[in-house]
Amino acid sequence: AKLKVVREVWPQMTGGAVQFYIGSQLERDDLVLWTGPFDFDPATQRKVNCLVNGKYISYRVVSTTGVSWKLQGLIFTYNLGGNY
Repeated sequence: AKLKVVREVWPQMTGGAVQFYIGSQLERDDLVLWTGPFDFDPATQRKVNCLVNGKYISYRVVSTTGVSWKLQGLIFTYNLGGNY
């Protein structure tokens, strides 16, 4: 797998404000290194700006206020780097 540099996450969601965490791993057996939280309100924002490097990318959505939300999909904007 090639190294990825994630710069933006475009959540396709409705509902209340949440927090995104973007995770990365260099190897599948590595622990996930989480970056964030990144606050996101679908009523006023379209994307999450971040800078995360890794071969394997993951995400976590957290709601600390008990609001309802629905995530239909995500689009990651990233560049491919070299082999790590």
